[in-house]
Order: sequence, then structure tokens, then C-alpha cells
Amino acid sequence: MFLGVDPARQGNGYGTALLAETLRQVDELHMVSALESTNIANVPLYERFGFEVTGEIRAGDIPPMYAMTRRAR
Repeated sequence: MFLGVDPARQGNGYGTALLAETLRQVDELHMVSALESTNIANVPLYERFGFEVTGEIRAGDIPPMYAMTRRAR
């Protein structure tokens, strides 16, 4: 359900590798994928994997979350 990389290890391709493997398994099942990103800087990574921003979730003064989906493949 959650994907994250220790900040000390970011930038080494670990997140990309984890996401690629997870999506490979999702694609085998021909399922739609959805996620919410709390960090706008992560949106381009998800877009490279075929996700599209479908909405912005705002609550009070906290930063927005970005809802994203990826079609079944």
C-alpha cells in the first residue's frame, strides 16, 4: 500500500525500481492503479510510469495531495 525510500537513499533509483516491479505485477492482472502523492516533486516520476493527475485534495492549511490514476495495461 505504501512506497517510500529513506531520504538518505533517495536519488539512487530505489523508488523507480520498486514502482516498476509493483506496476509489472499490476499489469499482469490488468488492473487500474491509483495513488495520492503529498509531494508535488514526485508527480513527474509517477507520470513517467503512465499516471495522470486526476485531482487535488485540499484540507485546511496543509499542503495539497495529488490524486493520480494509471489505466489498466
